[in-house]
Amino acid sequence: MISESNYMGLVAQLPCICCNKVPVQVHHVRYAGEGSKHLGIGQRATGYETIPLCPACHAEYHAAPRQFVNTFGSETSLVVKTAKTILECLKRGEM
Repeated sequence: MISESNYMGLVAQLPCICCNKVPVQVHHVRYAGEGSKHLGIGQRATGYETIPLCPACHAEYHAAPRQFVNTFGSETSLVVKTAKTILECLKRGEM
């Protein structure tokens, strides 16, 4: 199993999950899963529940989270997409 800090390091190596730009910031999701309660201010999901966002997309998320989700999909779906991308890159020896 990959540690949380190592996983976040892998997330940071990916392009933005929304627009493919680099560099990225590692965004901790605000929901801990479909149907879960919204995490409050100062609370953070685990390091495994992170997605790579360029500074522009990261700012867009924080400015209008509902619009962001309507445009790019739920945070949960983006976490899954991120994990699948990391797994594929690891299998190909790209990370």
